[in-house]
Amino acid sequence: MKIHILIIFSLLIYTRYSHSTELKIIEFKRYGATPSLELALVKSEGYQAKDIFKVLEFTRKEFSIRLIGQSSEKTNIELLEFYQQYYSSELVAAKKSSGNLHNPALHSVMRAYDQALKSTTLFRDINRELSKRGYVVSKIDFEKFSMYNGAISVPDTYISVMSKPNKQVNADQ
Repeated sequence: MKIHILIIFSLLIYTRYSHSTELKIIEFKRYGATPSLELALVKSEGYQAKDIFKVLEFTRKEFSIRLIGQSSEKTNIELLEFYQQYYSSELVAAKKSSGNLHNPALHSVMRAYDQALKSTTLFRDINRELSKRGYVVSKIDFEKFSMYNGAISVPDTYISVMSKPNKQVNADQ
């Protein structure tokens, strides 16, 4: 009986995470004056945000996080649910369009991307980990927004991060 409970519990944990967008650290880079952490979005064989941030130490007042790659079905569903709830007619028009970033039918959906991203479990997990470390998201930018076969491709996303006003950072930063 105990073995069955353990197997069911293990499957529930695996099922929960196997459908979430996972992350892999690609590298730390410098784009201009601000350091950047590049995280690859992967559907499996990656890590949860809490596991990534657990091994990193942040000492800068500002940095950015770049999300690149392909998100999970769960993240895409969450994005579509946001658009369905708040931008229903725009989503219908976008789905009927060619889906490339230059198509005018995508413009209103693209303008709301930062709001849509904030509604996802992926973003909330990253934001929670940043907040625990004394940081807030100050801006979200992106490139290469597209929509194909009814799914939104998470574009290259740049999340600007800054320390909360009361957070102490090293003076040499």
